[in-house]
Amino acid sequence: MGREVARLCEEGYRGASIAAGVDPNGRDTDSYTVYSAVEALPSDIDADVIVDFSHHSCVSALLAYAVENRIPTVVATTGHTEEELETIENAAKYIPIFFSANMSLGVALLVELARTAVAAMPDADIEIVEKHHNRKLDAPSGTALMLAREICEVREGAYPNPGRCGSAKREKNEIGIHAIRMGNIVGEHSEARGPFARALRRGRTCGGGVYH
Repeated sequence: MGREVARLCEEGYRGASIAAGVDPNGRDTDSYTVYSAVEALPSDIDADVIVDFSHHSCVSALLAYAVENRIPTVVATTGHTEEELETIENAAKYIPIFFSANMSLGVALLVELARTAVAAMPDADIEIVEKHHNRKLDAPSGTALMLAREICEVREGAYPNPGRCGSAKREKNEIGIHAIRMGNIVGEHSEARGPFARALRRGRTCGGGVYH
């Protein structure tokens, strides 16, 4: 996604341009400098916003720079630790931050539909199933965890239960989260609600796997 954002800016999408880049393995371009680390960024860069699609481990250094220089930031990484999430929350007290585990309009709609459905059916069982290609590192996906968090805000006492296994009976308020990794699946997320298992689904798939 970082490459895609850079490409759009370089093409002049809505008048956007890149003030600087950060990439440990990157090279300078004809139009902007690429720094090896956030700490190497100069403080006088004329930027309206920082867009981060890198890795969650960079968020602390990135937001320290953003807060110090008062630059609004888009955080689009996933897999954050509790400490990193707290860092994001604290930084939002000083600068505007747009934070989402998924920037897709389809996922935003899925979240709203799921919240509405859960509120309307307080006794329904809830399971989240997400599918991605076999090279994805984190499981469950950030989108699945985001969906679970949103549902927990609607249903009192609900809690996520990733990778459920064993022989114990399912608890009423648990939200089972199941991760499938195979082939070249770009990404598919669904939320099923019992007892009639009506499902909300959003996804995009590519060849390379057979799944149910």
